[in-house]
Amino acid sequence: MARPDTFAGAAIYVPILLRYLYDPFVLGLYCPYAWQISSSKMRGFFNRHIANAASRSQTSQSLLSETGFRPASTTCSPCRILDIGVGTGYFLKHAPIPAGSEVYLVDLNPAALHAAKSRMLKAHPKTTCEASVADFLDPQGRGLSCGDLGGGSFDAISTTMLLHCLPGPPPRKATALVRLRHLLAPGGTLFGVTILGRGVKHNIWGKQLMFWHNLLGVFGNTEDDVEGFVGPLREAFEDSCNYAMSKKAMQFCRKSVAANLMDETNVPETFRLMGESGWPPRPSV
Repeated sequence: MARPDTFAGAAIYVPILLRYLYDPFVLGLYCPYAWQISSSKMRGFFNRHIANAASRSQTSQSLLSETGFRPASTTCSPCRILDIGVGTGYFLKHAPIPAGSEVYLVDLNPAALHAAKSRMLKAHPKTTCEASVADFLDPQGRGLSCGDLGGGSFDAISTTMLLHCLPGPPPRKATALVRLRHLLAPGGTLFGVTILGRGVKHNIWGKQLMFWHNLLGVFGNTEDDVEGFVGPLREAFEDSCNYAMSKKAMQFCRKSVAANLMDETNVPETFRLMGESGWPPRPSV
């Protein structure tokens, strides 16, 4: 059986690279100096969305109990998190994932899944974690349905540092992003960080990395730009997504429409376009 064309971007992540090289080189060197977006800034972005997802999950359970949609419970429904393109599990390790959460990992590389799952459970032993080999770009969405992922929707879905590792063209990636809307719970958030190939000015080192990574198939982002992702997300979700630019990278998040449990009407989330200094937004109180 032929390998999918997405395999080249995943195949490089062999166990020795994941264990010893990825974090210090990719997160510690490439990101701040070639892409000019630090791992600490990405970690803060990731953590805020996980914290907000956990808060929404607890609030939803409380509202459901108060409004009589289901009997009152002494426990909150678990926060459900989906991470697609898991890397080493670095961001999950440092995330404020509450005890009892259900975390699902999806990647094309079994070695990455093993590394991320081990790291996640070591950092958060009171959570559950399931790993699944699946192709994010599969047009049939095999391995990425609610039935494949525990039967429920998700409070947060991350595609952090994924899209630039996938082969183009950009509409193919955007279509895969849009498919994820079916996995989001009401008020849930789809978010991520990616390295752009168009509409940004890379420094000399960044240009060299872009050239060689795309030549070898590790990257597939020469045509990736902001509108190629934000435009389809706007159309699919009927309102705009938040996004912010560093000099080389884009952070984006897209909240699904939140259901108002008091009167059963839909309330769209507000959005803002924010500069790098104002990103990520503070969680609402």
